[in-house]
Amino acid sequence: MKALLKLLANPAQLHADAKASVLMIIPLLPSAQISNLANHADVEIKTAALLGLEQSPGNPNLKTRVPLATAAAALSSPARRIRRMAAHSLLTPDPADATRAPQGARAILAATNDPADVVAIDALDVLVNQFCGKGIGPGVTTYHDYPGGFYVVKFPTAQEVAVAALMARVTGGPIAGRLAAINQIGAGGPELLAARWDVFLTLLDDPDPQIRAGAFAVARSVTAQAVTARFGPTPVTSPAAPPAPPKR
Repeated sequence: MKALLKLLANPAQLHADAKASVLMIIPLLPSAQISNLANHADVEIKTAALLGLEQSPGNPNLKTRVPLATAAAALSSPARRIRRMAAHSLLTPDPADATRAPQGARAILAATNDPADVVAIDALDVLVNQFCGKGIGPGVTTYHDYPGGFYVVKFPTAQEVAVAALMARVTGGPIAGRLAAINQIGAGGPELLAARWDVFLTLLDDPDPQIRAGAFAVARSVTAQAVTARFGPTPVTSPAAPPAPPKR
């Protein structure tokens, strides 16, 4: 603990990877230690501490909230735990602010365009799991063993078989065919994207740049559809009216 606090006392000397590791630990510290870091001069350390206090067992139902802008900025944190906690903060309704969840979802949508793929992928993963629907089975017969020598056989549904065939096209074969299958998933909307998101997710890290670009484009478009379906279109803010001319 003393070594960690010593590192936190001078974060500017930390290598970027080391700092990311330190940020991951902050929310897991005892509440008293986290409270001491909630006013830290380093913005990333302070935000990690605020998220740790917000989502601690001592703050049931997230009664004390991290400011929306602070949580939105943390979506691009170098530490994955902080990014996930920030997304949870943004999507958890606030009785004192009915706009928090819609604004939070749109902040996460914005993060899907982050230049760092790890940030964009995390944002997409959150949106698919939160707004696009549930996953389905692999499309093959499965066997589940239970104590005592019993097992249960589960046969695939027609939907699972059809989606499995589509995923086979997405993950193998000529590039043109894979791109066509990716676009077919996009045309199918949020439920089809979520059905085998575990497979589609791997395309965002595919070695082929065309596949990565196509997968990102579809995932961004479909998650935007899902967020709009839940919260409506993004409000358009009218420009302020020009001041009235002075009276002569």
